[in-house]
Amino acid sequence: MPGDVYEINDIEQFKAFINTHRFVVVKITATWCGPCKKAEPILRSEFQTMGNNVYLVYVDADKGTAIKRAFRIKTVPTFASIIDGELCDIYQTSSKESIGEFFVKMRERVLNAMGN
Repeated sequence: MPGDVYEINDIEQFKAFINTHRFVVVKITATWCGPCKKAEPILRSEFQTMGNNVYLVYVDADKGTAIKRAFRIKTVPTFASIIDGELCDIYQTSSKESIGEFFVKMRERVLNAMGN
């Protein structure tokens, strides 16, 4: 089972979260975004394969504008992997194949970071 799921739109809360949680998947999304909705079941399915030390954070692109600017996000949905407070990968996609690739990389990075 994966870790918990959060919605964070405040940049200071976001910074504190990524600095206190080692493995974080971020989805920058919007309620009005059709591709974001299309990507949601794919994201949830892939996230279920992660360990309990990996957390999922949703950022609403309209409410979390400072976070969106910090990542230089121009398109939603965007997926980011953060390990030990550092941005590793960023994918701007709703494609099942690309989201799957994103999670394959995340799993590999988590295993490598844990020394396995």
